[in-house]
Amino acid sequence: MGPRRGLVVAIALIASVLAGSSPAAAAPNGAQVAFFDVGRGLWSMEGIGDFYYGVPGDLPMLCDWNGNGTDTVGLYRSSSGFLYLRNQNNFGVADTSIFFGIPEDLPVCGDWNGDGKDTIGVYRPSTATFYLR
Repeated sequence: MGPRRGLVVAIALIASVLAGSSPAAAAPNGAQVAFFDVGRGLWSMEGIGDFYYGVPGDLPMLCDWNGNGTDTVGLYRSSSGFLYLRNQNNFGVADTSIFFGIPEDLPVCGDWNGDGKDTIGVYRPSTATFYLR
């Protein structure tokens, strides 16, 4: 699913980005749901409100980067291959910036090693390959 101006993407699981699900993706019990407007870089979260994080065209992610039990925002900027991760769900600069991937890649995240922290990865459609950190 590529970025499209004005499209609002619902995130329940990053798999919804890979599967190209509709903007009204459902979340499993206990999952954080966020809405991201890729045309404006605007996030909307129940109980938190609206805040800007990102620039038009960034691909959204929502994972627990620091292992505290709360999913927070992240972005993949395919034009530069950088991931920008925050440890809070509000306006601000990235807590972590990582160069990882090429323009066609799609961001993924998960707890690959069972340590309680989600880490990043990308899926490369042209080779049907995941690259996990």
